[in-house]
Amino acid sequence: MNRRKKGLKIEEIVCEYLKKEGYEIIERNFYCGKYGEIDIIAKKDDFTIFIEVRSLNKLEPYYTISYEKLKRLENCIDYYVLQNGVENYRFEVIIFNKGRIIHLKEFQNF
Repeated sequence: MNRRKKGLKIEEIVCEYLKKEGYEIIERNFYCGKYGEIDIIAKKDDFTIFIEVRSLNKLEPYYTISYEKLKRLENCIDYYVLQNGVENYRFEVIIFNKGRIIHLKEFQNF
């Protein structure tokens, strides 16, 4: 299975998990031009939630979120927020590791 297909399969698993946790999936793979994309945009408890999905590779997945990646995500989120009039939002990371989901909810607005 190529990397893109594997990523989409993992995102599908994560979306099912999020639905069970009460999240409403608004959009997947929101493309922001040169800034890249936001993996999942969801709603829960009057918040719009921007979710980055990472899977295990040779490094631990949370080490793969570089400062540059965070800046691109910040720019992409800013674009979405301005275009859609979003007021309450947060950023979360979900790590998919060997069939296990680790959901990091502690992130705040950039």
